[in-house]
Order: sequence, then C-alpha cells, then structure tokens
Amino acid sequence: MFGFFGAVGPSDVLKDALPIFYTTTGGLLAIASGIMGGIYASFYTISAAVKTDFTSQAVGAGTNFLSYGGNSWAGDIMGLTEAMWVVMYIGLACWIVGSPFSIAWEMDKAFREVDAAKQNAKSYDYLFTGLVTAIGAWGAGAALKQSTDKLIGFFDIQRTDVNSYYQAQTSKQASWDNFTPVMVDTIHHGLTLFFYWLLAAAISGGSYTYSYYYITQPSPGQ
Repeated sequence: MFGFFGAVGPSDVLKDALPIFYTTTGGLLAIASGIMGGIYASFYTISAAVKTDFTSQAVGAGTNFLSYGGNSWAGDIMGLTEAMWVVMYIGLACWIVGSPFSIAWEMDKAFREVDAAKQNAKSYDYLFTGLVTAIGAWGAGAALKQSTDKLIGFFDIQRTDVNSYYQAQTSKQASWDNFTPVMVDTIHHGLTLFFYWLLAAAISGGSYTYSYYYITQPSPGQ
C-alpha cells in the first residue's frame, strides 16, 4: 500500500519500479492473507472441538463418547456429527489458503501477456485484484473463527440423556425418549451451521470469483 501511494504521489517516488512489482505485491498480499486466515480459522475450530482436559465439569456433557454414548443412536453419533462439521470448517479453511495462490498464478500468467505499453496501468488493476482476494480470504477466516465457540462448541454441551435429565429436573415423566430431543436439536443446529458456513464460503468464493473473471475474462474497456 505504501508503494502504491508512493508511486502515484507528487514526487513519483517509484516511477522507475518494474511494472510487475504491483502485480506481485497484490498476489503476495492475497497469499499472506489466505494463509493467515486459514490458520486463524482452523486453530479456533480445533480448539473448540478438541478438549484435552476432562477433569472440569465445565467442559461439557458431549466432549467424549463416555459422556454422550449409550442413550440413543442419535446420541451415539453426536461426536461423528461434530467431526463432520470440523472437517467442513477446516476444508473451507484449506480453500481459503489455496485460492489466493490460484489468483496469484492467474495474475502472473495474464500479466506476461500484456503489451509493454499497458503494463503499468494493468499492474495497478492486479494490485486491486490481489487486495480484493486478500479481503475475502481474511474475512472468511474471521467469520469461521467467530462462530467456533457457539456453533462447533454446541456439540460439547449437548446432553444425550435428556429423558433422565428432564425427570431429574422436573420430577415428571417425559413424553418422549432420548432420541427425539437430540435429533431435533441436531437438525435445528445443523441448519444454522450450514447457512453460516455458506456465508463464510460466499465471502471467500465471491472474492475469488470476482478476481478470477476480472483476470481471465476482462471487460472490453478494461
């Protein structure tokens, strides 16, 4: 960014810089943002899902099979359901890391096909493209991170012995078995998780799609 403003400033500080400098800077910013965003999202996803201290009651009722297993088949697959969402989160984090490399590669290929007379102007276009990709990558990573405690952590506090728990709390016989509340809660929560995951995917995928077609299929006046 400082290089950009230095070049367009009144002193024309970087007027003799190589035209490809801004293109490579845009690609580097996108790659760095993608790597940091992917690590950021993955670290907090794993922290929310994997508990290593089982001595505290605050950890939750659904942290391991010893706690949640044996009450219904819906409860027995609670850990598997959480693992599926962890894989979805980390899979999206992998996309966040990898997609800026693809954009940087496309920028480099396209820039080398640009006429020498147009390279200076085009380099600023690709710097902008790199910034768009970087914002999308970091935004998606931050979106995933912000949801890990509540959306992934939900499975660690979900009880599967709900029938017995209800009776202990109310001294009344529940009209449903252990299966029904667990399945209903898992479906409701799964829908919330899925659409929030789509939001994060749209942030990263939207910026990638814009950048990709901006490079590979430029408009006539571009």
